[in-house]
Amino acid sequence: RLKLDIGLCISNSTDGASNMQGQYRGFSALMASTNPTHLHVWCYSHVLNLVLAETAHSVIESGSLFDLLNDTAVFIRESYTRVSVWETEPRQKAQTHVV
Repeated sequence: RLKLDIGLCISNSTDGASNMQGQYRGFSALMASTNPTHLHVWCYSHVLNLVLAETAHSVIESGSLFDLLNDTAVFIRESYTRVSVWETEPRQKAQTHVV
């Protein structure tokens, strides 16, 4: 439908769900069979989201953690200076730790 050449897709990122990760019929297996140099990358943000969602359903105290995280996000977003530091600091640290 979208006329995409799947052979040009060099990688994909999933959370490891069986329909995506299946060894024989999952999306990653399909991509690897189409392009032997295909690279699969775990999406740890999605995995973390799944873990946090499950934690929130099973632990009452997690509500205060999420309130703290939300308050922190709001605090950072309210200032262009803080947002700039938030965006540039990890990049600078990553560049100094390149092996």
